[in-house]
Order: sequence, then structure tokens, then C-alpha cells
Amino acid sequence: MFLALILAAGISGPSVTDTAPAKPSAVSAPLNKGERRVKMICRDETPTGTRFVQRVCRTVDSMVQTENQSGDYWREMQMKSPLN
Repeated sequence: MFLALILAAGISGPSVTDTAPAKPSAVSAPLNKGERRVKMICRDETPTGTRFVQRVCRTVDSMVQTENQSGDYWREMQMKSPLN
């Protein structure tokens, strides 16, 4: 039965030579007057207390600012450590 399904799919499916070559498309639309492009960075993050992953997209400036604040927080916590 499996073999019959595979053969049927192979016979009826389009071959590689039948498809037309892909045309390059524009990466982005032209900007209107007064608009500017904003570069975004997306990454998967797991919020505390859950196993579900969330896709978070932020601007580059926002991402750098968040990472700097996080680094400052950890440096401050290490300096306040009771073991030092």
C-alpha cells in the first residue's frame, strides 16, 4: 500500500523541469517621505516560570539597552554579595 501511494505521488507530481525559475522579488517596499527603516532582532525567549517559548522582536537599540541594563544589574548584585 505504501509503495502504491509513493508511486502515485511520483507519477502525478510536477517534475523539476516543469517549474519556471523563480524571479527575484523586492526585499522591501520603497519608503514614503519622512519614513525610516528600523532594524529588528527577533529571538526565542522562555519567560520565568514556564516552559513555553515566546518569539520576541525588538529594535536593535532596544535590545542593546536591555542587555546593558541586565549586565549592570548582575554587576551590582555581585558587588553586594555577602560572600565578598
